[in-house]
Amino acid sequence: IGMLMAPPSLTFISERQMRLIVMEQIACQKGYRMMIGHLLQPEHSENYVNDFISRGVEGVLCLQHEVMGVEGAITKSLSKIRNVVYLGLPAGVEDPYFVRMDHGSGVLQAVEHLVSVGRRRIALALAGKQYTPMCERIEGYKKGLKQAGIKANEKLMWVGPEKVIPQIQFMQSIYSELIVNQKADAVIASNDDWAIMLMKYLQQQGLKIPDDVAVVGYDNLRVSELINPALTTIDGCEEEVGVSMINMLFSLVEHGNAPTREVSIKPKLIVRESA
Repeated sequence: IGMLMAPPSLTFISERQMRLIVMEQIACQKGYRMMIGHLLQPEHSENYVNDFISRGVEGVLCLQHEVMGVEGAITKSLSKIRNVVYLGLPAGVEDPYFVRMDHGSGVLQAVEHLVSVGRRRIALALAGKQYTPMCERIEGYKKGLKQAGIKANEKLMWVGPEKVIPQIQFMQSIYSELIVNQKADAVIASNDDWAIMLMKYLQQQGLKIPDDVAVVGYDNLRVSELINPALTTIDGCEEEVGVSMINMLFSLVEHGNAPTREVSIKPKLIVRESA
């Protein structure tokens, strides 16, 4: 089944969608078509890989190698395919080719900025900490505090359920635990969706942003600059990630190797009004 459509509006497109659009455009320019499989369950990978092989796929971009906390199932299936590039370092794969986002650096930049504008009670609110990106953010958070001479306080770290959408009860918990109990004067949220919902909730409680509490998001969604106040956020440079991944894959397909097995992309802090 074929489908032709216009790309999403740039106003509402996410950075992750931009990554996929860039990959598809580069592949098309080189005469390739992309097949996409959505991994809702770990066991889906085997069916997708077998289908890829039956259709003569020359390489695979693996954007997710853990599903529901299960490691190994996806990478085992992909071992049948010669040319594979992973997003992030896959566990248990010998000498993989991969592109990683330096999530720790993004949060480190946010902490440095917040310290520079006088914040000392800086909190971190994450949607889970099971997966590598969240673990790296915690490391970057603690590193930034240490560099500023601020002792890390576990009570200023709020961790919610893994990979859930933001809901009002989570905002209530963040407000109660971090703002009321711990007197946080800044919160680095799990992503822009969480940050925007948190700002709305804090404003409903009569707090001013950033005067009372500064808020920082993650992802740099297009909507983040349209809200009031405009959201300070961390841009994961998803477009650069996409370009790096597909160029690495084409190097493998066309030459049998790539200049390097690992490419690390450093996020950029986008300073706006909320912090």
